[in-house]
Amino acid sequence: LIAVRDVAVVSVTPSATSIVAGQTLNISVVVKNEGSDTETFEVSAYFDSVLIGTLSVESLPSNTQENLIFVWNTSGLPDDTYVVSAVASVLSGEIDISDNTCINGAVAVKSMPVYVVPRELTFIVLVVAAAIAVILIALLMAVRKKKPSQNTSILLHVDVLP
Repeated sequence: LIAVRDVAVVSVTPSATSIVAGQTLNISVVVKNEGSDTETFEVSAYFDSVLIGTLSVESLPSNTQENLIFVWNTSGLPDDTYVVSAVASVLSGEIDISDNTCINGAVAVKSMPVYVVPRELTFIVLVVAAAIAVILIALLMAVRKKKPSQNTSILLHVDVLP
């Protein structure tokens, strides 16, 4: 009996299709041993042509699948749409290598939005805050004046006897 060596990347599925730069994204990659013998091989995940990572598949029995999870850190990426893919290493003697690569899943990476407050609004907020502060100070001073005086002077009367 002739051994057939054949592994395949069945699917590549990102956990989201849109993400804020700096967050991490899980990429699920399903691989299958389509050959007749147990196989050990490596699988690499990419965004565009940039390597995300490589994981090993150890002793995968014939005609079985394994799910791999790659964690993609999107820190420092510019706003763009990236395509994720996975590639299984080619085995010695493997003939069908067309299914060793799977390209799927566009992921939009966007920067965290920055909200800018118009200068006019900033000025208005500062004026209102200052007015509130002046009113509070005036109220505190008025309350202090209304309190009864707590002057506790003692009158001492001394009679001196001859």
